[in-house]
Amino acid sequence: MKKYIGIQLNKEYFVSAFPRDYNVKYDVKTYNHSDDEIQGFVKSLSNNFTCVLENQGIYSAIIANYIYKAGFESCIVHPVQIERYALTKFFKEDYDSVIISKYGEEFNPSLYKPTPEFMQQIGKSWDVLRLLLHTRIGKRKKLHALENSYRAEKPETDRLRKSLQEDEKKIFKMEEELNGVVNKFINPYSL
Repeated sequence: MKKYIGIQLNKEYFVSAFPRDYNVKYDVKTYNHSDDEIQGFVKSLSNNFTCVLENQGIYSAIIANYIYKAGFESCIVHPVQIERYALTKFFKEDYDSVIISKYGEEFNPSLYKPTPEFMQQIGKSWDVLRLLLHTRIGKRKKLHALENSYRAEKPETDRLRKSLQEDEKKIFKMEEELNGVVNKFINPYSL
Protein backbone atom coordinates (compact mmCIF):
# COMPACT_ATOMS: atom_id res chain seq x y z
CA MET A 1 0.00 0.00 0.00
CA LYS A 2 1.31 3.44 -0.97
CA LYS A 3 1.90 5.92 1.79
CA TYR A 4 2.10 9.64 1.18
CA ILE A 5 4.63 11.89 2.86
CA GLY A 6 3.39 15.45 3.12
CA ILE A 7 6.02 18.16 2.68
CA GLN A 8 5.33 21.76 3.59
CA LEU A 9 7.98 24.20 2.33
CA ASN A 10 9.20 27.70 2.92
CA LYS A 11 12.35 29.61 2.00
CA GLU A 12 14.49 28.42 4.88
CA TYR A 13 13.33 24.88 5.69
CA PHE A 14 10.79 22.17 4.93
CA VAL A 15 8.66 20.01 7.22
CA SER A 16 7.87 16.39 6.36
CA ALA A 17 5.17 14.18 7.83
CA PHE A 18 5.86 10.43 7.56
CA PRO A 19 2.69 8.37 8.12
CA ARG A 20 2.82 5.45 10.53
CA ASP A 21 0.27 3.32 12.38
CA TYR A 22 -2.29 3.11 9.56
CA ASN A 23 -1.91 6.81 8.73
CA VAL A 24 -3.33 7.86 12.09
CA LYS A 25 -0.05 9.09 13.56
CA TYR A 26 2.76 10.92 11.80
CA ASP A 27 6.45 11.42 12.42
CA VAL A 28 7.07 15.10 11.72
CA LYS A 29 10.60 16.30 11.07
CA THR A 30 12.09 19.63 9.94
CA TYR A 31 14.98 19.89 7.46
CA ASN A 32 17.02 22.84 6.19
CA HIS A 33 17.56 23.43 2.47
CA SER A 34 21.19 22.29 2.66
CA ASP A 35 22.42 19.47 0.43
CA ASP A 36 23.25 17.28 3.43
CA GLU A 37 19.82 17.62 5.01
CA ILE A 38 17.94 17.14 1.73
CA GLN A 39 20.02 14.02 0.98
CA GLY A 40 19.38 12.80 4.53
CA PHE A 41 15.67 13.17 3.94
CA VAL A 42 15.87 11.34 0.60
CA LYS A 43 17.84 8.48 2.23
CA SER A 44 14.98 8.01 4.70
CA LEU A 45 12.54 7.25 1.84
CA SER A 46 11.54 3.82 0.59
CA ASN A 47 9.69 2.64 -2.50
CA ASN A 48 6.31 2.48 -0.79
CA PHE A 49 6.35 6.26 -0.20
CA THR A 50 5.23 9.04 -2.53
CA CYS A 51 6.11 12.57 -1.49
CA VAL A 52 3.47 15.27 -1.93
CA LEU A 53 4.85 18.79 -2.02
CA GLU A 54 3.00 22.07 -1.94
CA ASN A 55 4.04 24.16 -4.97
CA GLN A 56 6.37 26.83 -3.63
CA GLY A 57 8.22 27.50 -6.87
CA ILE A 58 11.96 26.87 -6.88
CA TYR A 59 11.98 25.37 -3.39
CA SER A 60 9.49 22.61 -4.25
CA ALA A 61 11.24 21.90 -7.58
CA ILE A 62 14.62 21.44 -5.86
CA ILE A 63 13.26 18.96 -3.30
CA ALA A 64 11.27 17.12 -6.01
CA ASN A 65 14.40 16.90 -8.21
CA TYR A 66 16.41 15.33 -5.39
CA ILE A 67 13.61 12.81 -4.84
CA TYR A 68 13.30 12.11 -8.58
CA LYS A 69 17.07 11.62 -9.04
CA ALA A 70 17.07 9.10 -6.18
CA GLY A 71 14.39 7.07 -7.98
CA PHE A 72 11.42 7.85 -5.75
CA GLU A 73 8.02 9.31 -6.60
CA SER A 74 6.83 12.82 -5.83
CA CYS A 75 3.91 15.09 -6.71
CA ILE A 76 3.73 18.87 -6.68
CA VAL A 77 0.29 20.24 -5.85
CA HIS A 78 -1.00 23.80 -6.01
CA PRO A 79 -1.36 25.30 -2.49
CA VAL A 80 -4.95 26.39 -3.15
CA GLN A 81 -5.98 22.77 -3.75
CA ILE A 82 -4.57 21.78 -0.37
CA GLU A 83 -6.14 24.80 1.30
CA ARG A 84 -9.57 23.96 -0.12
CA TYR A 85 -9.17 20.34 0.92
CA ALA A 86 -8.25 21.37 4.46
CA LEU A 87 -11.28 23.67 4.69
CA THR A 88 -13.66 20.89 3.68
CA LYS A 89 -12.29 18.39 6.20
CA PHE A 90 -12.08 20.61 9.33
CA PHE A 91 -8.69 19.25 10.34
CA LYS A 92 -7.31 19.62 13.83
CA GLU A 93 -3.74 18.95 12.75
CA ASP A 94 -0.79 20.87 14.17
CA TYR A 95 1.23 20.64 10.96
CA ASP A 96 0.33 21.51 7.37
CA SER A 97 2.56 18.65 6.22
CA VAL A 98 0.11 16.16 7.80
CA ILE A 99 -2.79 17.72 5.87
CA ILE A 100 -0.71 17.53 2.67
CA SER A 101 -0.06 13.84 3.36
CA LYS A 102 -3.78 13.20 3.83
CA TYR A 103 -4.49 15.09 0.61
CA GLY A 104 -2.16 12.70 -1.22
CA GLU A 105 -3.88 9.65 0.28
CA GLU A 106 -7.30 10.83 -0.79
CA PHE A 107 -6.57 12.27 -4.26
CA ASN A 108 -3.46 10.40 -5.47
CA PRO A 109 -2.09 13.38 -7.49
CA SER A 110 -0.16 12.85 -10.72
CA LEU A 111 3.58 12.27 -10.47
CA TYR A 112 6.30 14.85 -11.05
CA LYS A 113 8.33 13.96 -14.14
CA PRO A 114 10.84 16.70 -15.02
CA THR A 115 12.72 16.88 -18.30
CA PRO A 116 16.53 16.67 -18.22
CA GLU A 117 16.74 20.25 -19.57
CA PHE A 118 14.50 21.54 -16.80
CA MET A 119 16.52 19.74 -14.13
CA GLN A 120 19.79 21.11 -15.53
CA GLN A 121 18.46 24.69 -15.75
CA ILE A 122 17.07 24.60 -12.22
CA GLY A 123 20.21 22.93 -10.84
CA LYS A 124 22.56 25.63 -12.12
CA SER A 125 20.31 28.44 -10.90
CA TRP A 126 19.82 26.74 -7.54
CA ASP A 127 23.58 26.67 -6.97
CA VAL A 128 23.73 30.46 -7.40
CA LEU A 129 20.64 31.08 -5.27
CA ARG A 130 21.86 28.74 -2.52
CA LEU A 131 25.18 30.63 -2.38
CA LEU A 132 23.31 33.92 -2.02
CA LEU A 133 21.13 32.44 0.74
CA HIS A 134 24.16 31.18 2.69
CA THR A 135 25.91 34.53 2.26
CA ARG A 136 22.81 36.28 3.59
CA ILE A 137 22.79 34.05 6.68
CA GLY A 138 26.44 34.85 7.37
CA LYS A 139 25.88 38.57 6.95
CA ARG A 140 22.84 38.48 9.25
CA LYS A 141 24.88 36.77 11.95
CA LYS A 142 27.71 39.25 11.56
CA LEU A 143 25.29 42.20 11.66
CA HIS A 144 23.66 40.82 14.79
CA ALA A 145 27.06 40.46 16.44
CA LEU A 146 28.06 44.00 15.44
CA GLU A 147 24.80 45.49 16.67
CA ASN A 148 25.26 43.80 20.04
CA SER A 149 28.91 44.77 20.41
CA TYR A 150 29.94 47.85 22.32
CA ARG A 151 32.96 48.22 20.01
CA ALA A 152 31.00 48.24 16.75
CA GLU A 153 31.64 51.17 14.48
CA LYS A 154 28.65 52.77 12.81
CA PRO A 155 30.17 52.93 9.28
CA GLU A 156 30.97 49.21 9.35
CA THR A 157 27.46 48.34 10.56
CA ASP A 158 25.88 50.60 7.94
CA ARG A 159 28.02 49.09 5.18
CA LEU A 160 27.01 45.58 6.20
CA ARG A 161 23.34 46.55 6.44
CA LYS A 162 23.47 48.04 2.92
CA SER A 163 25.23 44.95 1.55
CA LEU A 164 22.56 42.75 3.16
CA GLN A 165 19.79 44.83 1.55
CA GLU A 166 21.45 44.42 -1.86
CA ASP A 167 21.65 40.66 -1.34
CA GLU A 168 17.97 40.59 -0.37
CA LYS A 169 17.08 42.33 -3.65
CA LYS A 170 19.19 39.86 -5.67
CA ILE A 171 17.60 36.90 -3.89
CA PHE A 172 14.09 38.26 -4.44
CA LYS A 173 14.74 38.89 -8.14
CA MET A 174 16.28 35.45 -8.65
CA GLU A 175 13.43 33.73 -6.79
CA GLU A 176 10.89 35.54 -8.96
CA GLU A 177 12.64 34.46 -12.17
CA LEU A 178 13.05 30.86 -11.02
CA ASN A 179 9.49 30.64 -9.74
CA GLY A 180 8.30 31.72 -13.20
CA VAL A 181 10.34 28.96 -14.84
CA VAL A 182 9.16 26.36 -12.33
CA ASN A 183 5.49 27.34 -12.52
CA LYS A 184 5.60 27.31 -16.30
CA PHE A 185 6.99 23.76 -16.24
CA ILE A 186 4.83 22.39 -13.45
CA ASN A 187 1.72 24.12 -14.81
CA PRO A 188 -0.38 23.82 -11.65
CA TYR A 189 -3.54 21.86 -12.17
CA SER A 190 -6.80 23.65 -12.70
CA LEU A 191 -8.32 24.94 -9.54
